[in-house]
Amino acid sequence: MGRGDTAAASALGLSTLPHGTAAVISTASVRAPSDTDASDVTNLGSGGWAVQSSAIATQTGAQISTPGFDTSTWLPVTNDDAGAPGTEIEALAQNGKCPGDTALQPVNQGTSGASSVFFSANMKSCYGFMSATGADTVKEFSVPWWWRTDFTPNLQAGPVATLIVNGVVGSANVWVNGQEVATSATVTGAYTRFSLSLTKLVKTGTNSLAIEVNPNNPNTMFTLDDVDWNQIPPDNNTGIQFPVQLALDGALSDGNAHVVENNTADLSSSALTVKTDITNNTSTAQAGQVTATITPPGGGTPVTVSQSVTIPAQATHTVSFTPSAGHQRLRLERAQARQRGASAVTTERRNDRAP
Repeated sequence: MGRGDTAAASALGLSTLPHGTAAVISTASVRAPSDTDASDVTNLGSGGWAVQSSAIATQTGAQISTPGFDTSTWLPVTNDDAGAPGTEIEALAQNGKCPGDTALQPVNQGTSGASSVFFSANMKSCYGFMSATGADTVKEFSVPWWWRTDFTPNLQAGPVATLIVNGVVGSANVWVNGQEVATSATVTGAYTRFSLSLTKLVKTGTNSLAIEVNPNNPNTMFTLDDVDWNQIPPDNNTGIQFPVQLALDGALSDGNAHVVENNTADLSSSALTVKTDITNNTSTAQAGQVTATITPPGGGTPVTVSQSVTIPAQATHTVSFTPSAGHQRLRLERAQARQRGASAVTTERRNDRAP
């Protein structure tokens, strides 16, 4: 399902069954912003990011990602409505900066008015101009930029901590608490999702994340470019376009929840298959109960199904719920969809795309 689409929400619950006793350790939702389906998922940077060019912030990643590092001269940036940190120009514009013509400061992102970055030639005056798709030719944006934030994890939620990096435009080196956890050789791609283990790095109290984003080059990277009738952003869209998240899990965790539909030729009905990956994070086999709930848009009656699973040590199994497996409520008739105010079938088709 696509990030930001909340019309048809799928929810997954997961219970472990140690010694025959059920204990709920994980609930998850596919709906944005926390759609990575783990026990406890939070968007990082909800309290703000500090953003700065590496031409100004010349310290190492180990230094910048150490708790207590001074960012008082950096640009304070707020996540957008979807929980994403944004681009380099977004960081400048949020702070009213117009480095190319300081007489225009403070600029804003309004839709009209002489102080808007979208007014007349203000974008070019403030941030420069790109005339062709490729490597960034604007000096200010031709070097890496840093995004930094502090976070305090709720470690009681479980012993397994995972950093989830979604959608980096350009490529990135990722640092946590003075340690590099991934390099730009791995973290690249506008619509990719990377899960990086932080179990041995996170601690109680303040932790620090620093992401060094390298300049985007759509000619050499699987990222973004602009169609020929569109002005190329001077920063080449370089930045983080989806939320950066922290997932905390217990013995069992669930992820990659999605719904697959199988329509009849006349579209009179659709068989829905709900799938999720269940991972055993321990060194011994774990038994659990997996519950999936699909809530149709418009306030329709939720469809809930469940099954028991046993996952071997350190293994991941895909769990499926299908009508043929006895879950007949996952077979939607056209009349049912019409009665519910909006078609869950149609919504699932629309959402079956990259995040």
